[in-house]
Order: sequence, then structure tokens, then C-alpha cells
Amino acid sequence: MENEIKVLLADQDQVFLELVKIYLKKTGARIIACNSGEEALSAIRHEKPGIVFMSAALHGLSGLKCCETVKNDPLLEMIPIVLTLTSGSMEQLEACNQAGCDEILRKPVDRHTFFSTVKKYVDLDKRNAPRFKGKLDVRFTLPDGSAVASGAYDISTGGLFLEISNPLPVSSVISVNFVLPASDTEIECAARVAWTNNPDSPAKPAFPSGMGISFVDLPQEWVTAIMDFLHDRNIAPMFKD
Repeated sequence: MENEIKVLLADQDQVFLELVKIYLKKTGARIIACNSGEEALSAIRHEKPGIVFMSAALHGLSGLKCCETVKNDPLLEMIPIVLTLTSGSMEQLEACNQAGCDEILRKPVDRHTFFSTVKKYVDLDKRNAPRFKGKLDVRFTLPDGSAVASGAYDISTGGLFLEISNPLPVSSVISVNFVLPASDTEIECAARVAWTNNPDSPAKPAFPSGMGISFVDLPQEWVTAIMDFLHDRNIAPMFKD
């Protein structure tokens, strides 16, 4: 299924694998489980998961080496990798940082820590949210401080799609500002680039060149305002394309 959420788990610790599977059971995410670094690297290349949890101490190709290989590949480097450790010596932490990982977690990993980490990179909560398919006028501020006016589509409480000829890299953080149609509610918040639609290899051919963004820490009052706006237009919940 296009744009389904994939979580790759690479660990020889079966207890950890089963625990994380329980955590993810009701999220709808597709779990890809691997027991070796070689298997994980192959799966990352073919599946391009939304996030990877990988033991730094995998046998054969180590998690450290697998992470380093992924982060040195321009086609894969944007995939978030969380390296897990059974202990946290300074040498191990430094090795993980040198490998280029995005996060480091010490085992055991409790549910709160796991989901707090996942939600930095993957939106598990908004997959089935109602979405407004019309076009909005949006202003957003690029990382260099320059302001850009653009059209936005596919708005939900989780984010929206911005039309832009040169999409920013995945994980870039921007500021967005827009007013809901037929409303005085002005929304301004930070957002993170979750995926891009490049004209040379579009992820969604029906969409223009641009990028899908996820809102960051959207206040509850604005979440409610967006939900009210969607419900007022009788927009039914739908899956992402």
C-alpha cells in the first residue's frame, strides 16, 4: 500500500522484538523484522521504511556499520535510524554518534519512550484523519528565513501538502501560516518535511511538485479548529493515497 507506515526492527533480542510488536499492534504500521545487519540493510534498500530501530551489536554486519552505510547513501540517508544499546558507556555512545544515527536508546525501552521517539519522525496518529482536498493559500518560512507564498492541499490535523518547485530535504523544519477558509482562525506553527514529490520521480503522480509536511506540536485549540472545519464540510475520514 502506497505511503503505508513501515517500521523496521533489527535485533537478535526476541524479547525486544516481541515487546515492540505489542507496542505497535494497534497503530496499523507494517512491521519489518530482521535478525541480522545484512538482512536489515537489504530490507532498508528495498522497503525504505519510515523509521528503523536497530541494535548496535548485531552479529555479522553490525548495527553500527549498517547505520553508517545507510547514512552514506544519498538515496537512503533521510531514513531515521534509532540505535539501541544494552548499556551506555561513553565509547558505545560515541560509536553510535560516529555511525550517524538519529537517536540512541538504552534497553529496556518503555512504551512512552518508544512512542516519544517514533513521533519525532513518523506520524502514527493521523493516518485515518479527515482531509480537506481543496486548495488553501499558505505562507511558510524556509530555514534560511525567507518567506514563500504557496498553495496547500490535503490538509488534516496532522499536516498538509505544500506546492513548491524545489522541495526541501526530508526532516527540514519550516514555519507555516494559513487561515482556514470561511473562518477567522489563523494557524501558525512549526512543521517538518515528511516526504517529497519530486517531478523527476513523483511519489504521488496526481500531485504537483511539492512536499508533505507534518505539524509539530500543534496546540489543541488549532487541532480542534481544523477538525471543526473538516466536519463542517462533511469530509469523511479517508486513508492517504
